[in-house]
Amino acid sequence: METTTADASLPARKKVDIRYHELGAGYFARLEAEGLAPMLVSEAEAREAIFETPAATPARMRGRLIRELAQEQKVTVDWGSIRIGGKLGHLGARVIRLDDYR
Repeated sequence: METTTADASLPARKKVDIRYHELGAGYFARLEAEGLAPMLVSEAEAREAIFETPAATPARMRGRLIRELAQEQKVTVDWGSIRIGGKLGHLGARVIRLDDYR
């Protein structure tokens, strides 16, 4: 990708990048179908990663908190934090920043 877009404009590089990452039909899928995209992990490692997040990461904490708290109270989740309870700033609402778990 770097050599293909080295002299391209920023909009052209963005277009190639987006097309490369399209699921199922992008440039990566084409390279993979031709045997030109090496596997970096085994099939077993890939399957395991779908269900088991790496230890000591925000993803692990996010999943654990969702499982533990969502059945009892309202939980709002994004990539950086989890809000438990009502609206932010209201009594009873609590925010857990996931960056603290990196």
